[in-house]
Amino acid sequence: MNQKFSKKELERLGCTEEEIKLVMDYQKKLPIIVDNDQIEHFCIYARDLHEQLKVGKHFTDWFYRRVKSYKFLENVDFSMVSPNGEIKEFGEGGDTRSKNYYITMDMAKQLSMLEKLILVT
Repeated sequence: MNQKFSKKELERLGCTEEEIKLVMDYQKKLPIIVDNDQIEHFCIYARDLHEQLKVGKHFTDWFYRRVKSYKFLENVDFSMVSPNGEIKEFGEGGDTRSKNYYITMDMAKQLSMLEKLILVT
């Protein structure tokens, strides 16, 4: 389910002030925050992050390389979402349309820092 969260709704969900601030800050930068049942954290779409970071590499190559290099874990740090919105297992074939991934805010932060370091050096 995609939605923008209000401070009031986050309070109702039992979020701490720190969590609320984090969600509100990230929502400004990456407006689509996803609340999903697969991972017990707020997430964003990896393609949106890729676009925001202006990586310059093909999304799939970039994503797979980062997952492998930094040992991100499926259903902990990310989960695959098929084009029709179903959550799938990582690397499961059959559908050739573009796939997307829910990634946790922590993974998004780490990927953002990595790309910034790469651009600076």
